[in-house]
Amino acid sequence: LGGTTLEKGKRHPTLGENVIVGSGAQVLGPIKVGAKARIGANAVVLKDVPVGATMVGIPAKVVMGQKKQKIGDFTAYGTPTEDLPDPIFQSFENLRSQLNTLAGRVQELEDELKRVNAGDNEKNNNIATPGSSPGT
Repeated sequence: LGGTTLEKGKRHPTLGENVIVGSGAQVLGPIKVGAKARIGANAVVLKDVPVGATMVGIPAKVVMGQKKQKIGDFTAYGTPTEDLPDPIFQSFENLRSQLNTLAGRVQELEDELKRVNAGDNEKNNNIATPGSSPGT
């Protein structure tokens, strides 16, 4: 952590288990941060943090003590994690839908082409060829 001093002793913070320290937060000095504590982004912690407490501000103050009920799992940046559709599955479903649409369109065009060709054949059969009389 750098720094030199002639004084002996602890100079750095000690973090308990499952502690969350927000972006840009500063924990200064030989501070103890209790287990399951949360320190808000850009907070400046100057005193020990109790177990399960949430600290915010400059200087950081306790805004919420340890909850009696279970604290939910940590989700980075508030990103939802439950009931989200699988993006790869969605991509395949979109491709399948487009493929079915295009296959139907190709079938329509092939049917139209058959009708056009059938009409051309009837016209060609009625065209007089050199040396033949019309209608024979």
